[in-house]
Amino acid sequence: MLIVFALVFGKRVKKKWEYEAEFRDEAGREFGEFDIELSQIQKQEPGYTLKAEFHMRHELPGHLQTVQVFLDDLLMLEGEVTHAGRVRLGSD
Repeated sequence: MLIVFALVFGKRVKKKWEYEAEFRDEAGREFGEFDIELSQIQKQEPGYTLKAEFHMRHELPGHLQTVQVFLDDLLMLEGEVTHAGRVRLGSD
């Protein structure tokens, strides 16, 4: 019953492509991640939409510092650090 309910009322997402980048320190621990995809939520979005997210926990970003995420030479995301050492940016 739950499966039928999810199929009827759930959101159907079509992904055209998706990429993920992980940032690791010298010890191999992950301190950041960048996800980007071109997808469409059927019946809600008329076409494919570019969605990007960036998360980082590191001592480098200070409070109210501006962080920019570039892919090749194209600016993908930009925002201010709200908590020192933590950055969370999304395409919304």
